[in-house]
Amino acid sequence: MKSHWIVAVAGLALLVGCQQKTSAPASSGPPVATVDGQPVERDLYEFYVKNVAGKAPSELSAEQRDLALDNLVRAKVIAEQAQKDGTATDKDTAAMVELTRLNVLQNALSEKYLKDKKPTDQELRAEYETQVAGLSKLEYHARHILVATEPFATKLIADLDKGAKFEDLAKRESMDTSKDSGGDLGWFTPDRMVKPFAEAVVRCSPSSSRTRRCRRSSAGT
Repeated sequence: MKSHWIVAVAGLALLVGCQQKTSAPASSGPPVATVDGQPVERDLYEFYVKNVAGKAPSELSAEQRDLALDNLVRAKVIAEQAQKDGTATDKDTAAMVELTRLNVLQNALSEKYLKDKKPTDQELRAEYETQVAGLSKLEYHARHILVATEPFATKLIADLDKGAKFEDLAKRESMDTSKDSGGDLGWFTPDRMVKPFAEAVVRCSPSSSRTRRCRRSSAGT
C-alpha cells in the first residue's frame, strides 16, 4: 500500500503544478494542511485519496490517511519549488504539464457528454459485429527461436537444414521463455503477436502458397 501511494505522487506533482495557472473551485471544508502559507484544500485531498486508493478517506485507517496527506504535501512542496527555480517553465516540462491539462479536460468533457447518452441495443450489436468482423477467424500453432542478431539466426537455420532438431536448438539458444517448451507458442490468433511475426506465421501456414519459403531468419530485440 505504501509503495502504491508513493508511485502516485509523481503524477500528482504535475497536476498540483497546474494549479498555479488555474483558479480552484471553493473547497467544501477547511484545508487539510498549509504549505508556505498556501492551503492544501480538502477537496483536492479527498480526490487524491479516491483516485489512488479507490476509497474515501473515511474508509482508510488513520495511518493511511496520514500517509496520503504526507505524500500530497510533499508533492505540493516539490511543485512549488519547481515554480521557484524555473523548472516549471522548462520547455519539455511546460509541454508535459499542458498536455496533461488538455488530456484531463478532454476526458472530463467526454464523460460529461456521454453521461446521459447510453447506446441502444441495436448500436451495441452493430459495434459488437464490427469488432468481431475485424478479428482473425483462424488460430495458428507455431514454434520459434528468438535470438539477438540475424547472422546468428541464419546459422541456426543452417543447423536446421543439416538435420538439427528445432526443439533442441530452441532450448539451447532461444532468448524467449518459450525455450523451456522447445519454442512452442501454443495456439494463438495473429493479433496477439507483433506484426512482423504474425505476418510470417500467416504466410507460412499450410493454406499459404508460400509455405516452402517460410523458413526465414529474423533478429530479436
